[in-house]
Amino acid sequence: CEAAYADLETKRALAKARVQEEMERVKFIRRSIAEKNLQDTKAQEAEAAKKDAKQQKKAVETIKMIAKKRAASPVKPRAPVKQVPTDAELLSGEVAAFFIREPPREQLRFLKFALEPEQKKDLPAVAVAFRHANKPEQVMHDRTFDNAVLVEHICLDLEHQHVAYLRPYCLLLGVLIGRKPNLRKALLMGVVKTLNARMKGREKETFAKTPTLIAQSMDACRELMMRLVWGKSQGQLRDSWNPERLSAKAEVARAQKKDVTAPAPAPAPAASPDAASVKESASYWNKRKAAEGIEVDRGPLCRIKARRAHVPTEAMEMRMRKGDTLIVKRDELDGEPGWIFATKGGDAGYVPRACLVGDNSPDRSVSFAAGAAA
Repeated sequence: CEAAYADLETKRALAKARVQEEMERVKFIRRSIAEKNLQDTKAQEAEAAKKDAKQQKKAVETIKMIAKKRAASPVKPRAPVKQVPTDAELLSGEVAAFFIREPPREQLRFLKFALEPEQKKDLPAVAVAFRHANKPEQVMHDRTFDNAVLVEHICLDLEHQHVAYLRPYCLLLGVLIGRKPNLRKALLMGVVKTLNARMKGREKETFAKTPTLIAQSMDACRELMMRLVWGKSQGQLRDSWNPERLSAKAEVARAQKKDVTAPAPAPAPAASPDAASVKESASYWNKRKAAEGIEVDRGPLCRIKARRAHVPTEAMEMRMRKGDTLIVKRDELDGEPGWIFATKGGDAGYVPRACLVGDNSPDRSVSFAAGAAA
């Protein structure tokens, strides 16, 4: 029994010695791996440091070489950014004096010359001077400004010229449409549709925010659009659709007859007695500013029921049915033909004024883009 016990203790001692030996071997292996990793890390760091030093040296040499090249051939200074000339600067030349001094017939001859391709570099100054020299009242009563060929030329240039150079054509056309034959010719040429196409995607560009040629052209396009729709020339649209061309004497006689036997002012349109609410007014002005891109003189708004239905043919028009209640500006409800901005719930756009106000004239199905006249 004692021999067996001694033998067991011997085996236990041997097993313990073997375990201790294995543990020492594992520790040795771990130390070897750690030392190897440390050596590899130091070698990588040393190699990276050499590579960085080499790249830094190469960068210094490159900088020195570039400095030598610049010293040998200095870089030309950049040209200053070309500023958009103001109207005051454009009016300071001899062109402005010419338009103030010469009669309309000579002015139109000069415009034809300025619209030639090789002369268009002076067109901005010519357009500003032409508008400055001719007041709307003067143009409206002077038959000399009637020139369908010139209007057609300007409308075609509005369609095909680069969008950054549209302002001179808008200024010229804005003056010429003061005469009803020129206005009729421009509408038949589809000038409203052309302006809509040129302004597409640039409705929010204004010269006040970004003083560029494109933004300046967009402002001029919006101004011309407003003149076509709301300007003084709109009052002549009823006569402009008359196929009879009156002579000068007949026009004078008709004007004198109107002055002598002036009819009584037409009664106010039958609008709803309820004024627009605060919410409706805020929605109207926000949508009108988004559609036209400019601030409009605010006035009282009212509700009015549509007397006729209207099916839109252009994106700027609004669909309405007979009996729909619309929100409109009260002082824009007059007896003249044309278009008026209105809102109906979440919709907004232009509708024919004749569909809202009583009109004895026959119904005309003319689109907003084809002439802005119903």
